[in-house]
Amino acid sequence: MKNLKDQLVVILERVVSIGVFYFPLIECTCYFGPKLFLSTENFAVRQFYAEYIVRMGNYYQENQLMIFIFMIWLFIMCAQGRLRFTKFMRFNVIQAVLFNIVCTCCGIAFTFFPKILQKSLFGMAFAQLVYLTTIMLVGYSVIMVAFGRYPRLPLISDAAKLQIQRSIDSSED
Repeated sequence: MKNLKDQLVVILERVVSIGVFYFPLIECTCYFGPKLFLSTENFAVRQFYAEYIVRMGNYYQENQLMIFIFMIWLFIMCAQGRLRFTKFMRFNVIQAVLFNIVCTCCGIAFTFFPKILQKSLFGMAFAQLVYLTTIMLVGYSVIMVAFGRYPRLPLISDAAKLQIQRSIDSSED
């Protein structure tokens, strides 16, 4: 029976660790999705965006402040080790929140570009680069977590590791 309990804990740990990567994905979709999907002349892509992706982002946009407060609370609880999460889950939660902050910064920076620059080839390339990079990093992270491994995102993983280490060091004092 203990083996079944351990397996359920591992499954829950991985599901939660994968679920938190929804936040950076949807954040990037809210900022860059309309720019990418609505600028194409392909009707099927536009319809896919209107039917699926817009629905996914509407709840997030309507409750953005509440979700942001929840993520900051979750980050603080995981960084201080107050929640009884495993080290693996805490690392992935912290990493996803930090990744979400990076996506938010990129999106806000893009909105401050002059309109002529946003609509230029440079603006489209920037939007596509950030959006596709986010999708690839989230996909990579989901695959790694599903196999029980730590995803390594440049700079973000190091910052998450430092937060975990800091909480371990402070709990030993």
